[in-house]
Amino acid sequence: MRPRAGLLLLLLVLAALAGWWRFNRQAAGAEAEISLIRESELGAALTAVGCLALSPDGSRLAFITAADGRGMLAIADLRTANGSSTPGAAVIIPGSEDARHPSWSADGSRIAFATDDRGPLKIVDTGSHRVSNVAPAGSGGSAWNSKGDLLFAAADQGLHRRDARGRTIRVTLPDPATNEVEHAWPVFLPDGERFIYLARAARPSESRLYLSSITAPHERRVIAETHSAALYADGHLLFVYEGILMAQPFDADSGRVTGIALPVAVGLHWDEWTGEGAFTATHDGLLAFRLARTPPDQLAWFTVGAMTTQAIGGLPDVHEARRSPDGTRIAATRRDPATGMDDIWIVSDAGAAPERVTSHPASDNSPVWTPDGSALVFRSNRSGVYALHRVDLSSLQGGEKMLLDSTVDDQPTDASGKNGLLLFNRWSMDTRQDVWALPLAGGAPFAVLATEFLEGNAAFSPDGAWIAYETNESGASQVHVRRYPIDSTTYRISVDGGNRPRWTANGHTVIYVRDDNRFEAVDLEAANGTLVPSRPRQLFITRPRIGDLGGFDIDADGTRILAPTAGPTGTPEPSITIIKNWKRLFRMVSSG
Repeated sequence: MRPRAGLLLLLLVLAALAGWWRFNRQAAGAEAEISLIRESELGAALTAVGCLALSPDGSRLAFITAADGRGMLAIADLRTANGSSTPGAAVIIPGSEDARHPSWSADGSRIAFATDDRGPLKIVDTGSHRVSNVAPAGSGGSAWNSKGDLLFAAADQGLHRRDARGRTIRVTLPDPATNEVEHAWPVFLPDGERFIYLARAARPSESRLYLSSITAPHERRVIAETHSAALYADGHLLFVYEGILMAQPFDADSGRVTGIALPVAVGLHWDEWTGEGAFTATHDGLLAFRLARTPPDQLAWFTVGAMTTQAIGGLPDVHEARRSPDGTRIAATRRDPATGMDDIWIVSDAGAAPERVTSHPASDNSPVWTPDGSALVFRSNRSGVYALHRVDLSSLQGGEKMLLDSTVDDQPTDASGKNGLLLFNRWSMDTRQDVWALPLAGGAPFAVLATEFLEGNAAFSPDGAWIAYETNESGASQVHVRRYPIDSTTYRISVDGGNRPRWTANGHTVIYVRDDNRFEAVDLEAANGTLVPSRPRQLFITRPRIGDLGGFDIDADGTRILAPTAGPTGTPEPSITIIKNWKRLFRMVSSG
C-alpha cells in the first residue's frame, strides 16, 4: 500500500494536481463533479479530525459538531431543494453528547456512534432521532453490513460484533506478540462476511491493515503496512499517507490490491496517532473529505477583554507555544508544510530572529521548560513511539538526549521547581491516558493519577501544593484540581467542559480552554483546609481568531493568552469537499 519510492509519490502528487487544475478549467465537459459544502451552509461547526460519514445512498452526511462545549452528532441533507445547490441546515441530534466516529447502517435508517473514549456505543434512529445505548465501546469506529451486523471497536481494545438480534460477541483482540495495542476502524467488504481493520501498534511503523472474517476471525492476512484507517469503495482502498488521501485498486473477491496507489487530495485532515482521516465514500462513486485548516501564520499575544493582539513575527506554521519561566522567550512547535513533521524553535518576545532547537527527521513537539529555563523537555517519535527527550539550551550541539525510554507514548505537560518533578501524559492499554511524574534530578517515573478514566495535561500550582488536570470522570472532559501529594478529595472547577489548565503566577487562578475554543478562568480560594472555586468566567466576549489551541500558554498574571493566530482575514472558511465520480480524476491525469 505504501508508494514504492518518494520520487514516484512526488510525481503522482504533481500529476494529480495538474489533473485537478485541468478539471477546474474544463468543468463543463468533465464527468467528475466537485463541490464544496461550507461550514456556514451546514449551520454547524466542523470539529474533530475525522468524524465524517456519508449515508449509503449519498443523500445525507453525518458529522460531529460542537454544542455547548461538547461534541454532538449532526446530520445534513445533501439533496438539493427548489433548485438550490445549498444543502439543508444540519440537524443536531439530542442525546448525542460527546459523540464521535459515526457509521450508517446499510439501509440508512440508523447511525452508530461512540461517546468519548470510554462511553457507551450508541445508535440513533435517523427517522425518530431516538438514541439508545448498545455496549461499552472503544475509540476506533464501527461498521455495518447488509444483514444488520454491527462491528465496533470495544472497550477491551478488540473488535466486537452486535448481530441483528442484539447479541454481542467478541471477534478480535490485539496480539501482544506483535506489539498491537488496539484493533480499530473496521470496514465490511460487499459480501458482509469479510472485513478490513487496522491493528494499531505501539510503534506506528509496526501497524498493519488486516483482512479477516466474522465467521473465522482467528484467520487473518496482512494486506498493507500502514498506520491509516482504510475504506473500501468502488473497487478501491482509500487511505491516508502522510496527509495525502490515496486510492489503490483492490479486488474485493480475492481481497488483494491490484495496482499502485494514486493521490486524490493533498493536505487531508488526519490524526497521525489514531490513524483516523477526514474522508468518507459510498460504493457508487461519491467521495467526501475535509482538508486541514490553513496553517496559522504566526504567534500572537491576545489581550484578555480588550480583543487586541500583539504579533510575534518570524515563525510561520506554528501550532504550540510555551512561555519560558522568566517570560523572555517562547518555545514553539513549527510543522514543516512539506513533510508534516514537527520541530521545536525558540522565539524571543523582544523580536529577535527565531532559533531552531531540533532538526531530526522525526516529529519533535510538546516542549516544556525546565524550572530554571536552561533546558527543554519534549517528546519525539524518532524511536518509534513518542518518548521524552531533553535538550540543553546552553549547548544545542550535542546537548540533546533521551530522558525516558518507553514502549508507549509519553507527552510532557509541566515541570515544577518546588517538587522537582516533570509531569507527563502516559498512554496505557489498561487505563488509556494517565498522569505520570519523573524526578528531574534522576529517578524512576511513577503514576500520579491512573484510574479507569482519562486523565491528562496536568499542571502544578506555583507552590507545588496543587495539581490541575483534565479528566472525563463526569462524562465530558472537565478540569479538576487536587492537592498534591494526591489525596481523596477532588474539586471540579469547570462547568461546560475544559482542557489544558494553566496556573497564574500567584496560584490563585486557573485558565483553561473549552471544546468550543472559549477561554475561561476560575479563581481559587483556600479556606479551612478546603478549596473554594469561583464560577467560571469567560475571558473574551467573542472568540478571538486563534488557531490550534493544543499548546496555548498564558502570561504571569493571566491577562494575555499566547497562541497561534488563525490565519489572516480572508482565510478560507472550513468546508467539506464532495466529488461525484471521483475515479474520473485519474483519467484526466493520464489524458494529457
